[in-house]
Parts: sequence; C-alpha cells; structure tokens
Amino acid sequence: MTQSEPTIAVFGATGAVGTEVVAQLARNGQRVVAVSRSAERAAAMAEPFATVTGRSGTLSDPASLDVDESGIAINCTGIEDLDAVRRWRSAGWSMIDITASSSYALKLAAQPLDGPPLLVGVGLIPGLTSVLARDLVAADPDATAVSISCLIGLGEDYGEASRDWTLGQLGRTISEPGQASFRNFSDPKTIDFPGGFGRRPAWRFDFADRALLPGPLGVAVTTRYCFDSRLAGRALAVASAIPRAPELIRRVGRATRRAAHGTAWWAGVIETDTGKRAWALGDGQSVGTATITAIAAHQLATSNAAGYRYLWDVIDADQLISQAAASGIHIGTDQSPHS
Repeated sequence: MTQSEPTIAVFGATGAVGTEVVAQLARNGQRVVAVSRSAERAAAMAEPFATVTGRSGTLSDPASLDVDESGIAINCTGIEDLDAVRRWRSAGWSMIDITASSSYALKLAAQPLDGPPLLVGVGLIPGLTSVLARDLVAADPDATAVSISCLIGLGEDYGEASRDWTLGQLGRTISEPGQASFRNFSDPKTIDFPGGFGRRPAWRFDFADRALLPGPLGVAVTTRYCFDSRLAGRALAVASAIPRAPELIRRVGRATRRAAHGTAWWAGVIETDTGKRAWALGDGQSVGTATITAIAAHQLATSNAAGYRYLWDVIDADQLISQAAASGIHIGTDQSPHS
C-alpha cells in the first residue's frame, strides 16, 4: 500500500462477508477501520492486524467514525439506506455496496454521477458474473440474451443478513413495466454446473444482474438460483407456490444456521442464447464475495473514477480473472479454462 491510498471503512465488519473483507484488505497492507455496532466485537476483529482499527459505529452516521479524512466505505451489512449513501458521499467518501437486491441496486444506480464514486454490483452475483457476462457479450455480437445461474452450497453459514435476504425472496413475484412477471423459484431450467455438480435444475431468481445488466449490455438478462442439494431446491420451488408456505419457511429458517449436509462450494454459469458460455467456481461463498470486494476496493483506491460505476469500470475482465484465480477462484470457458 502506498501512503496516498485512502482508509477503507468496512461496515458489518464482524459478519460473514465483512470479516473476510477486513482480513483480505489487511493482508494487502491497507488501512482499514472495522466498524460494528459492538465496540468489543470490532476491537476483537481488529486485534490480529497491524493496519486495522476497530470502531463502534453505524452506516447511517458518517460522524460516528471519527476519522480525520474521507476514504472508501464498504457496506457489508445488508442494510438498504439511500440517505446514508448520500450522507457518506456528501462527506467525501467513495462507496462500495455488495447488495444482491435488484430493486436497491437500481436505486443506487439512479444516484447522481457527480461526486465520489459509488460502486454497485460487487461480489459474486452480481459482480464477478457481471464482468464475465459483459466479456461474453462483447465477444459475441449476435447474442441477444444472457442467462446467469448461481449454485450455492448449503454447508456454509452465510450470516444472518444473507439468510434473511434469501428467505425474504421466497414466493415473491417480480413484475416490471414491459417485462413478463415471474415468481422467485419458478420456471426451472437444467444447467450444467462445473466442479462435479453437473446438470441440475436452476430456478428463476431476482438477482441484481437481471436489473443492472440489460442497459449497458444491450441484451435481455435472466438470473437463476439453486443449491448443492437438489432436494432443497425442489422443496423451496414447491413451497414458493403454496400460499403462506414462504412465510413459514422464513420463520423456520431464522431459527437455523446451516444445513446438516452440504458443501461450502459455489458455482456460477453464464450463457448466451448463441451458445457461448463462461463459468466460475470456488470454495466458500463468503470468502469469494470478500475476494471480489477487496479487489474492487484496491482498484477503486488507485483509480480516478467518479460517480456511479460498475465493477468493470475499475477493473477489466482479464485483470479480475487473474487476481481472482490467484485467490483460489477458478474461472474460464468450456473451451479455455482459467484456474
């Protein structure tokens, strides 16, 4: 790290993803403020790292950090707060948000372009998948549609915010002007996943890529979701179609932390309607999300970006593939794998 690189404040620093983001940034030698509502937990998070300071604070109040100069704020809390985004940017801070919510991502994308950068669509999906999809479409001018499918292992504890968000999508119908409506966990399609997961059904699911990518890519985008357990996916698909069943599952889900059986591996497949295909594979969804977030933060710290930005505005596909592969994420195409 050079002396001119800014401090990076990580909100939700003691959560599943935030913990990994702090650790990866610290290993890169970057100055980090690990922010949590609990001063004790923040201090414990910071203690092993020479460049990390633990601080009690909230996303809603920039003054709660009590730092001398602005830097980069990373929102790993899962909290959706446009007023907080505006306050942080008004105070001179660049921002990175790892939200997977399409509705909130669109609201962030609508923020004014002037002022410090606001980087949205950072993580695995959206994020890594977004960059790979853009790369595929750029190389395939005949493509008119892209399908992005994500498989998540149920053996990992993803943290309360991630579980609540996922369970909150069950049974939800997505309806936007000019587009056919769909229900989350409906309309299965068989996807061939890498890493030995093989062919299995993946269901329609409203990830942010679906809303963020059609404009800049100029193609229709569909996003899908499944698990390493075929049974779990089918059970949620059936339950999503039954009145009141999604709410019951949400209540039960909040009382559990992880599946008794499952892996921590994740996989993503990006396919165009002309048959072009890319894939990504890794061990640990939280680690993978943190890896892409830490790469984005480092790139943003050394760039001259301003206003709202996609991940590809601060790092190109080849750079991202190289840096992600060095961190254990396997990325490639069926014809030419990078791993």
